Amino acid sequence: MRTMKIMISVCLCLLLFAGCSANTDKTHENDAAYRLQDNSQYFIDTPMGEYYMNPLDERGMIYFSEHGKHEFYVLCNKPDCTHSDQNCNAYAGLALGYYNHHLYAVYLDDNSDHFTLAQMNMDGSEHKRICLLPEQHAPNGTITGGGSFAFHNGFLLYELGSDDENGLPTAYFKIALESGKTERLFENEVKDSILFGSDLKSLDNYVYFCTKSAKDNIYHLMQGNLETGEAAELIDNFSDCYLTNVDEDTLYYFHFGVGFCEFDIKSKTETVKLKTDYYVAQVTYTDDYIFAKTNMSEDFEEDWYFCVYDRDYNLFNQTNLGSNITAPQFLYVTDDVIYFSQIGNRVTHYMKLKTIEKDLTLVPMTDPYAAR
Repeated sequence: MRTMKIMISVCLCLLLFAGCSANTDKTHENDAAYRLQDNSQYFIDTPMGEYYMNPLDERGMIYFSEHGKHEFYVLCNKPDCTHSDQNCNAYAGLALGYYNHHLYAVYLDDNSDHFTLAQMNMDGSEHKRICLLPEQHAPNGTITGGGSFAFHNGFLLYELGSDDENGLPTAYFKIALESGKTERLFENEVKDSILFGSDLKSLDNYVYFCTKSAKDNIYHLMQGNLETGEAAELIDNFSDCYLTNVDEDTLYYFHFGVGFCEFDIKSKTETVKLKTDYYVAQVTYTDDYIFAKTNMSEDFEEDWYFCVYDRDYNLFNQTNLGSNITAPQFLYVTDDVIYFSQIGNRVTHYMKLKTIEKDLTLVPMTDPYAAR
């Protein structure tokens, strides 16, 4: 009987500090409908409607809403389905992606005890196993599986968690969604890495991620080339920072206790664009705005505020969201609304983008299952 150490990236930092670009990748036709922005993973904006799956939801279900309806249903039409396990059409488990008119999911298969990449139709039907995800095997029989996931240009980018007790470093893989072809990346550059749970950011042929070794216990921000499989260090000490956005030549991140920063990739120069009194900020960038859920206190004893800036870091508007217990979670940004949750990990409220500079009212959404 094998022993398996399962690692799943659902840590609190996904909710507090995650963020990515709201720009849609126009270069790749098959990805044109896939919004590359998410806060608490995973949100997909397609011509068919909006899909999301929150990995902090223990059921791992996909929810769907028609555009403009703001009313999310479990993506399953099976009669008498409990919507609670992988037999449900809406089951995604740990990660949800989109490519070439199909949805893709990553889950721990109940039958084989393997992490699995699966494909399904846009209505959740016809689940098809593409491949089993790589694992790491220690001499004592321990098997490490699971980690962090990102979907980019027809590939699953997979950060397999380290097992420092057994000398297994963090490992990175690129897996073709349609064929399951798997390639290991950055092996030499991360051979001493013990980091687990990095939030992967990708743009064009590059992925950005953090490493940390037991030798120095310092975070290093890396730029990995998805074509060559090699990586280079961009920032030597990235501790107390969280990468929020990437464009052609610039990285955007919030430095805890300092403020909003930009890093020029070509010159390797950091600029603090806006010093703030916030200790933490959960930030998302769009073409026109910067949205930030902020707190003055390291241990979140102060109230949370939701702030709206323009791209030059001028404050347009802000509102008090309340204490750490009552403040809604800042989840997803679409073309017309910002989604929040005030109950667990389900989307429950939204703000209208067209009035965001003057009105930050949270609009409650209809719960289609309230009467059941």
